[in-house]
Amino acid sequence: MTDVTQSESRNGLALAALIVGIAGVLLSPVVVGGVIGLVGLVLGVVALRNPGRRGMAIGGIVTGAIAVPVALVALMMIAILVPALGRAREKAREVVVASDLHQIGFAVSMYCADWDGAMPQHLAYVTSNLRDVPRVLKDPRGGTPPWTPTPGADLATQMAEIDAHGDYIYAGAGLGRMQRIRNASQVIVLYDKGIFGKTRVIGFADGHVENFPSGSPQLQQAVERNNAAREAMGAPALPLDLMGPPGAR
Repeated sequence: MTDVTQSESRNGLALAALIVGIAGVLLSPVVVGGVIGLVGLVLGVVALRNPGRRGMAIGGIVTGAIAVPVALVALMMIAILVPALGRAREKAREVVVASDLHQIGFAVSMYCADWDGAMPQHLAYVTSNLRDVPRVLKDPRGGTPPWTPTPGADLATQMAEIDAHGDYIYAGAGLGRMQRIRNASQVIVLYDKGIFGKTRVIGFADGHVENFPSGSPQLQQAVERNNAAREAMGAPALPLDLMGPPGAR
């Protein structure tokens, strides 16, 4: 290769280094920008051997050197933020679940007030006291849309649809009347099915709702206190393994 050809080749490398380096800076917030910047830096180093285009070569080196660390910082920020955003989204969904259980608990209380303290035997008995039943009875952590209830369905059909599509379990059927419940703050009447997320959300007879890490000692103790309170009033206990870790989703 002649000296003229080599010089023209290095001229092209210097121009390419500058263009690629600038592209790397522009794309540096994206990880690929770091790769492009690194290419511009290498081209600039090679093109430095041509004194006539040293300025463009240095420009390629400088812009490439800027793009690479910026892209690395962006990559680190992504690695930090993505898990944090996932946790925040999970917490937000847990808040929705707690709100749903509050609404269901309030509907149960309204039913009790209308029926001399008698606890409903199924959630289908309280749907008239709930707004948007298919949404309220779906766990948002599952990502499945609410179902479409059968128009004008009788009670048996409503019960079947809630059992098939609802994500919350009602445990108040065997408690008799609200007046019989002692230690209402310990008696569990609602809980999620435990198939979504890492937290179990539980509603108690006094209307309050608590979150427990799935499979935790605190959750186990809550179930044991519930069963002790149920035993004292002659009500059926909840199985201890019912509050175990959620299934994989």
